[in-house]
Amino acid sequence: LIRASLRSYRDIISLQRNKRGLEKVIQASKGIFEKIALETFVEGALEQLTALLELEDTTIYNIKHAYELKNTELEVLHSTATDKHAITTPSSDAILQEAIREKSNIYHETEVVIYCKNPRHNLIFHIEGTQELSEVDIHLLNLFTENIVVALENIRLNEVIEDNQKEIMYRLGEVVESRSKESGSHVKRVANYTALLAKLMGMDSDQVETLKQASPLHDIGKVGIPDAVLNKPAKLDADEWAIMQTHAKLGYDMLCDSDIPLLRTGAAIAMYHHEKWDGSGYPNGLKGEDIPIEGRLTALADVFDALGSKRCYKEPWGIENIMDLINSESGKHFDPNLVKLLNDNLEEFMVIRRKYID
Repeated sequence: LIRASLRSYRDIISLQRNKRGLEKVIQASKGIFEKIALETFVEGALEQLTALLELEDTTIYNIKHAYELKNTELEVLHSTATDKHAITTPSSDAILQEAIREKSNIYHETEVVIYCKNPRHNLIFHIEGTQELSEVDIHLLNLFTENIVVALENIRLNEVIEDNQKEIMYRLGEVVESRSKESGSHVKRVANYTALLAKLMGMDSDQVETLKQASPLHDIGKVGIPDAVLNKPAKLDADEWAIMQTHAKLGYDMLCDSDIPLLRTGAAIAMYHHEKWDGSGYPNGLKGEDIPIEGRLTALADVFDALGSKRCYKEPWGIENIMDLINSESGKHFDPNLVKLLNDNLEEFMVIRRKYID
């Protein structure tokens, strides 16, 4: 009777432990499925793996590193090591190499490697513990790994959508620039200048990326401007200039009723990127901080690039002449805070300029 009771107690404890483990798998899976960016996904997966492994109060596990396998090289995505020199050299770590060869989870006594793969990302989590994992632990980890792979596929699909959006925005911007006989590289430079300014002023990464993807649409309204005005190789007269100014409102009207946040941001950029800090801009004559930040950022990025680019009516300017004009227009045409950021970080902008040459 005592022997039977002990077996029953053992089985009850095992069932309770399995139940607790499965509950943690479900909770952990919910946590990682909420992530939509790879960086936050990796951090979330590490947090959930740690929570999942703490099934016993006496068990201590250390998530050493998270890697991404690119070709044959391992890139560290996250590490618990405070000293960078303490990070294991991936190529010399046998258990990591075994996981890469087998393309599966590897369990070596107190050391574990979780291997997660999809068509875009190969993620590897390296874990050390104080005791060997039980069969239940291994089963739960394998189950959770399957959920990580599914969540990782969601990340990949989200990235594909973002890549497609970005490509469409650039293509639309290039169509406009080619019609006005300007380089398609102009939209790439303006997009990167705008994103860099936004980052320097402290915007979060999501806002920066939205501005980067939407800014190529800043001149989308030019598709409605006649060629005789758009490509006139001389100064426009008053009537022609009035026609040219309508491109801001035309661009806004094309995009403003969209349900897609990216296009709504594009609408704001199209409408406000010709407003001036002193209120002398168009189409609404807004002044100072009444001009939405999307317009202020793109205004500076657009002019900075346009001055340095060849146009049908002018040759490219040198960087000294460009900065002289921009500094003279600080507080007039441009937000003075943004002009200061441009001056203080000019070399970063020049790197972008050199990368996307015409």
